[in-house]
This record gives sequence, C-alpha cells and structure tokens, in this order.
Amino acid sequence: MSDRALEADVRSADAAPRGRVFLAWARRCTRSAWQAHNVGAELISVHPAVAVPSAPLRLLVRYAVSAVATWRALRRARPSAVFAANMPVFLPLVAWAYAASARVPFVLDCHSGAFNNPRWRWAAPLNRFVTSRATVSITTNAEHRALVERWGGTALVMSDVPVAPEARACPLELRRPAIVAVCSYAFDEPIEAILAAAARCPEIAFYLTGDAAKLRRRARTAPPANAVATGFLRESDYYALLAAADGVLVLTTRDCTMQRGAYEALYVGTPIVTSGWPLLREVFADAALYVDNTPDGIAAAVRELVRDAAERRRLTAARAIVRRRVYAAALGELNRRLSAAASPLTPSR
Repeated sequence: MSDRALEADVRSADAAPRGRVFLAWARRCTRSAWQAHNVGAELISVHPAVAVPSAPLRLLVRYAVSAVATWRALRRARPSAVFAANMPVFLPLVAWAYAASARVPFVLDCHSGAFNNPRWRWAAPLNRFVTSRATVSITTNAEHRALVERWGGTALVMSDVPVAPEARACPLELRRPAIVAVCSYAFDEPIEAILAAAARCPEIAFYLTGDAAKLRRRARTAPPANAVATGFLRESDYYALLAAADGVLVLTTRDCTMQRGAYEALYVGTPIVTSGWPLLREVFADAALYVDNTPDGIAAAVRELVRDAAERRRLTAARAIVRRRVYAAALGELNRRLSAAASPLTPSR
C-alpha cells in the first residue's frame, strides 16, 4: 500500500492524531487498507492459518486465535483510538472490549453486508450491541445510519473511500474495447446476466476478476469466448487493470449496498456501469450508467459507454473531485467527534 497522500481535497480535512489503529480480520481488504490510510491509522490485519480439518471448527478456532492475537496487538500498540471493520462481528466485540478497558474512542467501519446479507442475520443482536457502544459507526448510506441510530448508536455516512494507487502497467494484454467486471461471486452479483450480456456483445472483451473456480461454478453454461477470467490479482495489478480498461462493470441485486469496485474505478478515472439503486445513483450521479441487471440492459449500457468513451471519462473525472470533497468533509466531522470523545478520557498506559 502506498503511503503517498491522497489528493489535496482529502488532505485538507482536520489532521488526524497519531496513534490510531484500524483492525481487520482479513487476508486482504482494500477498503480497510485505504480507510485506515485516509483516517491516519495503522492497519492491523489478522488472519491466522489454523490446522483443523473440520470447516466449521476451523472457523471457530480461527476466530478465537484472531481474538487473542488482536488483543495482544492492541496491548502492544496502546492506540489513542481503535477503528475496526464490523465483519466478522466478533472482531468489533474484541475492539470494543479493549477500547472500553483502555478508555479510548472506538469507531466501527460498517460494511453493508453486516446489515443486509442473510448470512449475517443471526448476528443482528451482536451488531446492535457493538453499534450502540461505538463512539461513531461509519455507514455507507443514510438507511443504515438510521438503523444504527434506532439501535441507540451514533453514525456518520462515508459512502465511498477514496483511493490513490500508484500508476503501474496493466498486467494483461487487453483486447479492445475492454470492460472489467469486478466480481467476488457473492450471492447478490448477477453473474449469469453478465455472461449473457457478454454473449450479446462479441465485439467487446469482458474481464471478470476474482476466483475463476467460483466463476465456473456460477456459470450455467460455458462462458462466451469474449469473457475472460483474470483470477485473483495482486492489489497493484488489480488497480492497473481498472485504470487500463475502457469501462468497469459492478453490479448488485441488493439495495443499500455500496459497490467498492465502482468507487475504485471512479478514483482511477475509468467510466462505470452499475446497478440502478438509489444509493449508487446518489454517489455516482452522471459519472455512471445504470442498469436493471438484465442481460439486455447491461449490454446496451456497455455499448453506450464504449461509444461515448471520451465524454464518460470527463464525467468520471469531474465526479471524483466532488466525491473527494464529500469524503474530506465527512473525515473532518469524524475527527471532530473523536477529539470531543477523547477529551474527557484518559487512556490507561
């Protein structure tokens, strides 16, 4: 991760004090890494390997080992403020327990999946517990901010996270025009519709990121010849691919879900096609083309993007400036809230 500053708009926010840490239980999470960078925190990423044959037991053991490792890391760091991703929910429980014992502010960086992914529905009481005790919960949208407030917590909306990766050569020799479909193969991604749209646009190359094995499992038929699975890419190669593409396609069938791949494309200057949910329209405005997640709709939007490439890039660049200023204002508000929260507290040393 580059330590170079973001653009002047973000740097203009109130300076963050030293001693913050940002916790993530993930092998790689670009959102957490850039959010930590932007708020002036050291990223502590914990994801231990555990040699347990049973998958459910292995996960429980990993969480337990991660909790111990995280507590030890916090005791060594003695931070002035603790930030933590809210997934998995056991991570913020550890973060809150340490922050409460050390009497330092505690900030939750909330992924929308913790609120609206059926996989985490069972954890709603735990989410309610930690959000009601956090100094601030950062949410991606107003609906989740309202949910946190109904639970008795304090929330701040920071919809997207500015990124500023170093320029690198694209890792692939792209066929043109080239569209990158950012995929994790989660349940809310219309993979079949993307492949069907690619089949309708044989003149356009579709590069699908993420686990190629998951793509094979999700595809009901053989992908068309112009659909290329990139497999997992190093972070620098991933950003280079986004920057080199003619457009980036990021879709979800789930409302109130921010699209990380879309805002990453915005900040590297590549035009976007995304789903037509209100949150995404609010954030990306005229910098994106919006679709109804059908093959015909996706194909039409991709062709329009390619046809009007120069104008789409102009709109993307203009919107990125606006969104950096929005983020800078929210970051300034976050720093003010943390300063106010920390003033009566005396961290235990």
